[in-house]
Amino acid sequence: MHALAAVHLLDPAGSDGYRLNPLVHAWARERARGPTQPTPPTPALGERSPPHLRRPARRGLRVTAPTPPGPLAWTDSPVSRIGRVGPMRGAGTGHAGPMATFSLQSTPTDAASWLDLARRAEAAGFDALLAADHPGSCANPFVALAAAASVTTTIGLGSNVSNLGVREPILLATDVATLDLVSGGRARLGVGAGHTPAEWRAVGRERPGVGGRVRRCIAVTEAVRALLDGEEVTVESPELTMHAARLESPRPVQERIPLTVGTSNSTLLRWAGAHADVVGLAGFGRTLADGHMHEARWRADQIEAQLACVAAGAAGRAEPPPLEALVQRVVVTDDAEAAAAEHAERIGLTVAELLATPFVLIGTEDEIVAAVAEHERRWGITRFVVRTDALEPLTPVLRRLSTGVPSAAR
Repeated sequence: MHALAAVHLLDPAGSDGYRLNPLVHAWARERARGPTQPTPPTPALGERSPPHLRRPARRGLRVTAPTPPGPLAWTDSPVSRIGRVGPMRGAGTGHAGPMATFSLQSTPTDAASWLDLARRAEAAGFDALLAADHPGSCANPFVALAAAASVTTTIGLGSNVSNLGVREPILLATDVATLDLVSGGRARLGVGAGHTPAEWRAVGRERPGVGGRVRRCIAVTEAVRALLDGEEVTVESPELTMHAARLESPRPVQERIPLTVGTSNSTLLRWAGAHADVVGLAGFGRTLADGHMHEARWRADQIEAQLACVAAGAAGRAEPPPLEALVQRVVVTDDAEAAAAEHAERIGLTVAELLATPFVLIGTEDEIVAAVAEHERRWGITRFVVRTDALEPLTPVLRRLSTGVPSAAR
């Protein structure tokens, strides 16, 4: 089996978050899903969450007791409150189906268009507006998202994904808590291990090997979550050093900031399966010489291996975390085969194979609605992140998904 190189595509309207457009095949997979757990009641002001929603103990962190809760606007579990577009019916069956969630990823190039994009994304029914985090090559995501918060009221706001190789926990926790404060409790946090050597060098570090990047990513994520929980954190390890760090102010509005871990690394997928609120399936392999492009891990056996890692990590959880696909191409057309042909040929797939992958959505509205249902049925994927240019073509599709209008089978 040969590795397929990614197709590089920088969105002129902003960074794509991973800086590339890998169009690589993944076979559909049947995935067993457990029974839906009931949504727990919202805790009253000053109450703690139920035990099964409390943050599990972290290894390698020395923490003190959390600061007693102040006058915060407590919410229910972020796993249940992460917004979804609405009920979706099975393709052509008329039976009630799963929920599908779409988020829009972009980055600002000017103030007016960014604020307009935020308003339009919220009006269209997108669950979240996500911003890339590549220091030195795109806008600071948290500053941009705070601006978007000022012109929206319900849409989630988060990074996708923050490079934890170059972000320090106390600074990142402060950014996230500030965004949560000014948005009234709408912040999300997406994290990744950081693949671009130039970003590491820019902060005076050399990018370590895969193992070192993964260990730092886990250490920083655990520290950020502890700080957001109001704990004091001290860490001494080769990957991270902190002494008596505490986030006293600002305190986040949400009791727990929803966490997405984007990765294809087996160790990090297992950790995400155990601890993340959403697992983002990146499908990227070895970083290529340019520091941005990757070998791809979206073939059938590779996807199966990644999902097995998530399942292994989630084995002790009452409910596994949702799975999210980063969609590389969205085209609404009445000739899906023609629209997909060039890309299929470029990466050595048949058109049918390309149209079957959850990393592209190509076809009529009916076909896309049916494809979303099929991706959930076979892969367990219920969340999708799309790029800026998908806003207009997907808007009528989101309406279909939100109202549960049945579609014809693909």
